[in-house]
Amino acid sequence: MPSTRPEDFLSTVRTTAARPGQVLDVVVLSSDATLLEALRSGAGSEHALWDVPSADAAVDYLVGGRCDVLIADVGTLGGAVAALIDRLQAQFPELIFMATGRREEEGAVASLLSSGRLYRFLHKPVSPGRAFQFLNAATRRYNELGDIPVARQSVRTIAGKRAHFGKVAAAAGGIVAAVVAFVIWQSRDQGLPATLQTTQVADAPVEDVVKSKLGSAQIAYLSGRLLDPRGDNALEYYRAVLALQADNAEAKAGVQKVIDTLEQRVLKGLQERNAPGVVKAWTALQRAAPDHPRLDALRAQLLALSRTAPAPSPAAVASNSRPTRAESSTQVSASSRAGAASSNISSAGPGSARGDEVAAVVTNVPGPELAAADVAERELAEAIARELAEQEAASNAASLEQVADVPVEQGPSLAEQLAAVTALRERGALIAPAGNNAFDAVMALRERYPDAEEVRGEQQRLAFLLLDRSRTALAANDIDQAAVAIDRANTLVPGAQAVRALQEQLSAAREQRDFYRNVAAAASLKRVREVPPVYPREAARKGTEGWVQVEFTIAPDGTTQDLQVRDSQPAQVFDKAALDSVSKWRFEPIRRNGAPVAQRAILQVKFVVTD
Repeated sequence: MPSTRPEDFLSTVRTTAARPGQVLDVVVLSSDATLLEALRSGAGSEHALWDVPSADAAVDYLVGGRCDVLIADVGTLGGAVAALIDRLQAQFPELIFMATGRREEEGAVASLLSSGRLYRFLHKPVSPGRAFQFLNAATRRYNELGDIPVARQSVRTIAGKRAHFGKVAAAAGGIVAAVVAFVIWQSRDQGLPATLQTTQVADAPVEDVVKSKLGSAQIAYLSGRLLDPRGDNALEYYRAVLALQADNAEAKAGVQKVIDTLEQRVLKGLQERNAPGVVKAWTALQRAAPDHPRLDALRAQLLALSRTAPAPSPAAVASNSRPTRAESSTQVSASSRAGAASSNISSAGPGSARGDEVAAVVTNVPGPELAAADVAERELAEAIARELAEQEAASNAASLEQVADVPVEQGPSLAEQLAAVTALRERGALIAPAGNNAFDAVMALRERYPDAEEVRGEQQRLAFLLLDRSRTALAANDIDQAAVAIDRANTLVPGAQAVRALQEQLSAAREQRDFYRNVAAAASLKRVREVPPVYPREAARKGTEGWVQVEFTIAPDGTTQDLQVRDSQPAQVFDKAALDSVSKWRFEPIRRNGAPVAQRAILQVKFVVTD
């Protein structure tokens, strides 16, 4: 008796979408044992399933390069699936995001599905057969995505799988990493020096060390640890990679990303007129990039802002005037300098009211138990106070006006512009109306920010939606709409395999459309055999006359195929008789360039009562 087990049935009827030798890592974020069992039964050798109980555990697989598809259980996440996907998709645009849950839970991800950020939703309960179809769809989308030549700057491409060692090597690497982590953790508990703690991985290959540091850098960046704490921040990790591989593109881009983020913090503080915040951000930028080309210009803007900063309230001054023992010596020095600045300004005449403003910059620097960064901020604030006092005392109006007029960059940030593109994409304005659609907006951003990873990710997402729209248009035989969508997708990601495949389908659809439009009059073509129609008995009895227009294809061998009634009078009375007759006709093959070809033709069959 044949087996009826689901796994045996699937192995018999399975038609995989995977490519030869391909194995995809599928991370399932769920605590539903029934769902996990169905997915395991439906998965084949091309799917390596990893079940994780939390979002943090899923991120570990992402950073480790062991996640191609992420399936999130809405029930397990408690409705937080949208926030999770938004957070992860910004850093891993090449990842396939899918979800599962009960039918009533689908509403929690409806907007993600409609915008294309979430590829598919699988309703519970799940059978092995439906699980296989679900995973197979993810495989197809993964291959489409992999064919698009967009530069990817995520950790996953750095921590990719080794081609020759496959899953066994990846698993072994995970075990080694866990053992090393455990040894380091133990050494920290025992209070060993940092130099001894790091010797455990000294013999690791350079490539593995680079991957590890890049992964740590990405985690540090996502956690907001750009410069601090020392030894565990994004900038140090990226620069450590460059020390090992000076031409590592990922590390170079990471360093620039950190510096750009620090610069944006300075600009944000300037726009918000937050003088203490700008002091802190500017100091961090100076630490990270002492040779930054805009450092002097930003400092000039900071000076201009400090001169107009509002004076602190008496309570704030009183509070700040009581320094702790750890900071008393530094605070006294700052107060004395501020007092000197105030006296100089008061002697300058009209600018005397600015003495308190300078003091606000000095006394508002935070700090019990000052760290090195706090000292640097305080020194900068004191330097600002001294310089302002000297400028006011010298009454150098022209210089002051020039400093004050240094423009603060205006206009929306890149993030705000990308949000506008996303809004257009999510409401379906992909290529229309003209001048207010996602395609035009993202192309403008690509021109303005040619190296921005975020813009590349938006290009990719928009291209996928355009390809889906072109498939729908082709299915509806709307060739013109499909052509526009495919052309726009090709502009966003030129030469992608998915685009080329649709271009071939479009070409075939155009040929078919032209074939059906080029209809010849069958009466003018040479016939080998002509079979007269049989007059319907009821129509003959009543003396009914009429005609039928039959459109058909003359095949290369002269036979008639694909017959259909274009028009008839009276309707449906003579249709069957006309079709039966023309189906038996034979024509001389139509030839072009000496070769027989198919030709569409039309013939009007008349039905006339004769005596």
